[in-house]
Amino acid sequence: MRNIAGNIAALLTANGIIQEDDTDKCRYGLEIFISSLLETLLFFAAFIPLRVYAGGYHADTQIKCYMVSLGVYGLFTILMRIMPTSWYTIIIYISIAMSLIIVLMLAPVRHTNKTLTPQETKIYREISVVICTVEAIIALFGSIIFERNTWIVAFALGLSAETLSMIAAVIKKAVKHKKRLM
Repeated sequence: MRNIAGNIAALLTANGIIQEDDTDKCRYGLEIFISSLLETLLFFAAFIPLRVYAGGYHADTQIKCYMVSLGVYGLFTILMRIMPTSWYTIIIYISIAMSLIIVLMLAPVRHTNKTLTPQETKIYREISVVICTVEAIIALFGSIIFERNTWIVAFALGLSAETLSMIAAVIKKAVKHKKRLM
């Protein structure tokens, strides 16, 4: 990544787009940008496939959806910046264990706007378990092969974010049900 950022900064300098004095600053900024971009892509690479089949929290309005999504992504970004690398392995293992348990217990968590037949529910459950298992294996082997790697942590946090979304959906549904009974 350092080489890519360095090559881009050198190219920008050579073409007169940035001044030579700014080459190091540009390289550093590009390194941060590329790293953040990859972390984000890995987060969503774990989050989205599982989300499609396992379900999860849905906000009541589009603006609330946007705010919740922004909040989750913001927390992820902050966590990636403040988490000590010594925590990476334990965070990955906790994410794997928590996600497998939650998916096995809850999947699929459907929104009231999307009804599924019993057969579809069974298929979505099976696909959810397979996706979660594959993602857990990727995170596990990634943590072994690439010890203390931010990209593996980002992937594992995407898996965790989706399974926490499932819990949030179940809680929201229970609260709404309780309000209707009152």
